[in-house]
Amino acid sequence: MQKLNKLIIGLVSFLLLLFTFYPVYAQNGGPIQTIPIISECLSQSTLIDKILCVVQKVFYILGFVALAISVFEIFRAALTFITAGEKAEEVGKARSKIVFAIVGLVVALLSFAIAWFVKQFLESLS
Repeated sequence: MQKLNKLIIGLVSFLLLLFTFYPVYAQNGGPIQTIPIISECLSQSTLIDKILCVVQKVFYILGFVALAISVFEIFRAALTFITAGEKAEEVGKARSKIVFAIVGLVVALLSFAIAWFVKQFLESLS
């Protein structure tokens, strides 16, 4: 009976938080003219510089997404590792998740280096 009460209280609390309305004060700032990342790339002088800028921004965005996913997976694998107890199969799964997350973290960090090397190489050509 206590579990049912806790479940009901948790569900009601979740629904109350989910459907709580907050006032939104919209300001009349006018329409957004350009996306800042794109406008920075469009201000470049040559076509190669514009393409390099866009490629670099894409690598940065993908790198940050990969970093966030890797950190999340490391925490999730650590939680699995902690809760595994004496189960060898669960410990093995958690260790492999941690290894894959660290590999993903390294790949994400390398994406920044790749973007920098590509930029340096293409700038040396022009």
